[in-house]
Amino acid sequence: MKGDPEDDEDTTWVVRPRPGEWKIKVKELGWDRLVRFSCLVLICTLTFGSYYCYDLPGALTQPVMQEWFDISSVQYELFYSLYAWPNTVLAFCGGYLVDRVFGVRLGAFVFSGTVLIGQLFFALGTDWRWFYLACAGRFIFGLGGECISVCQSTFTSMWFRGRELSLAFAITLSFARLGSAINFLVSPRLQDNFGTDIATWFGFLLCFISLGGSLMLWLADKRAEQTGFRETPAQDESKPSFRDILKFPLALYGIIAIVVSYYVSLFVWMTIGSAAYMDKYGMTDTEAGDFISTPYLVAACSAPVFGLVVDITGFNLTWILGACILQVTTHLVMALTSDNCPPLVPVLMMGFSYSILAASLWPCVALLVPKRLTATAFGLTYSLQNVGLAVFPLITGAILESSDNNYSAISYMFAACAAVAAILDVCLMAHNYFTHGLLNCSRKEMRDRAQEMQEETQSLH
Repeated sequence: MKGDPEDDEDTTWVVRPRPGEWKIKVKELGWDRLVRFSCLVLICTLTFGSYYCYDLPGALTQPVMQEWFDISSVQYELFYSLYAWPNTVLAFCGGYLVDRVFGVRLGAFVFSGTVLIGQLFFALGTDWRWFYLACAGRFIFGLGGECISVCQSTFTSMWFRGRELSLAFAITLSFARLGSAINFLVSPRLQDNFGTDIATWFGFLLCFISLGGSLMLWLADKRAEQTGFRETPAQDESKPSFRDILKFPLALYGIIAIVVSYYVSLFVWMTIGSAAYMDKYGMTDTEAGDFISTPYLVAACSAPVFGLVVDITGFNLTWILGACILQVTTHLVMALTSDNCPPLVPVLMMGFSYSILAASLWPCVALLVPKRLTATAFGLTYSLQNVGLAVFPLITGAILESSDNNYSAISYMFAACAAVAAILDVCLMAHNYFTHGLLNCSRKEMRDRAQEMQEETQSLH
């Protein structure tokens, strides 16, 4: 229909006016990209507060938190497991609710509010040195933390499917990990100068950024849909059902398996990274926090570059394999070298590995499912990712307690996890080759076949 936006980049987009208003040829004026990337700024704010607060226990360091609450290593790891355990189910349920009930706009606002309430309880528990209240806060925080990431990924797919998708995902990663990096830089200094409790209250204040961003994004996305700038879902599309999961392509489950294996080697290590550097290099907690923020700083700076490169070149699975191999090398360097190895080297390698993987992997999820199931697919991915993030912190704590804090043993374990991700990626490359998939082809070939793939996935209706 004339005036409707199409996926073809050569189509002239127009704004459907209100009665009496002039139609504006958005693309002819060069505004379409400006509007999309302006909205991307709001999309980026959704996870800034949650990513800052997620690693607060790690930034405040394990020894300090254990002394503050008078707890063991295993109890300390509960701060991360209690976040991850509910999300083994709730991230998928959140994605399903976004697709079927809430819609992405209301979902983003509700889950941002949940993150804010969870951090409030964690800050109160820390202020009062009440361990179980702090644990309750981390549990509530987890109820919204991964679901808001599902909403962010869904928004990104809605606004950038068929256009700069890898770059958009990389920019959202960059902004989110900027929050993580700021946490490792700022929290130890707040702790040293004002106390551990004040550091957690500062995180609570930053969660308001996500809540405000979700409200502004709600208004902007609704306006874009009303004016026809962003495509409105077809009225005759069927609602998602739980049976749709059984019809997801095998390649999606391969991607999810890589996510689980790789992110264990990254995020779980970050929970004990400061303590590991303090043990190996004799650093203070502030110095260790500065170094452990490096992977997130590198990701914040380099992820958009890698996202642009992946958008230009394609071959997503090849890039994923390179990231996994680099991650294996990183953990082996930490396990096999003495304190003579410059402490900056492994964390730089980890940062580049993370940037490459995120820029190339997450767009694959959006490419494998129809639009109406985007949030459900991302929710399933985040849920299964959190199975690993719930189990491995407890394993890590148990190994450290039984081995008298042998961090080299932990590095070997994480190297093995990254190696499993690399093997899974090779298997997925073979599957993609024999099934003529589009996850490891050039950008031109991917664009030529993307529409065909989307039509095939409509069988999920």
